[in-house]
Amino acid sequence: MRYIREPTVIFTDRSGQSYEIKETRRLEVLTTMLEMNLRMGDAIDEIATRKTVYGDEAEVLAYKIFDHNAVAIADAGYDLSRLKTLKIPQV
Repeated sequence: MRYIREPTVIFTDRSGQSYEIKETRRLEVLTTMLEMNLRMGDAIDEIATRKTVYGDEAEVLAYKIFDHNAVAIADAGYDLSRLKTLKIPQV
């Protein structure tokens, strides 16, 4: 749903094959609701469904947690096991 408003563009790979893809969307500016310590094996979509976070069936909001922690995730080499804390944004 969050990409539906993004324009479709043509991406051509180095072999000349073209694909329609959605344009990169800008990250939302979000406000931190809480900061939590992570344990080995924590998954962001599972965290989103916790009662202390967004609640049941809130997996669709996990992208907000990824967006809000984008810099930390990139700094960790996209290895979530290297993160010690996670900022949870308000929705």
